[in-house]
Amino acid sequence: MTAARRIDGVRKEALEMGRNRLLVTGIVLTLAFAVISARLVDLTVFKGGGEPKQANIHSAPEAPVVRADIVDRNGILLATSLPTASLFADPGAMLDPVVAAAKLITVLPELDPEVLLTKLTSKSHFVWLSRNLTPKQQYRVNRLGLPGLG
Repeated sequence: MTAARRIDGVRKEALEMGRNRLLVTGIVLTLAFAVISARLVDLTVFKGGGEPKQANIHSAPEAPVVRADIVDRNGILLATSLPTASLFADPGAMLDPVVAAAKLITVLPELDPEVLLTKLTSKSHFVWLSRNLTPKQQYRVNRLGLPGLG
């Protein structure tokens, strides 16, 4: 062997120690990966992989979100939130658009009959008919019992 290829005692020991450390580290990482993989297989395959039952039992009920009224510095009400309904239609689900338009005009006279009939005979699956219905208007539309309205 040549002098450049020979490794003396201290360097040889340092090189062997580095290789041993690398080998031990590789074995430890491989074992850790194997344990984690085995646990994942156990959780997903053998235990069904479902949602834990405890999560459903102790879940908190949803709190309703209510906006506060807006008042001025004297406490006088300036604005409040009012629940309103909107009316839409699925023209494909309408049995007879002409009859439906005639019935809707009796409940919502502010709608233009021609525009309403055009919307109810369109090819789309969703059209807005009216927004911000009063509770009375909403009740009367629901009482019509027309399919395809919502």
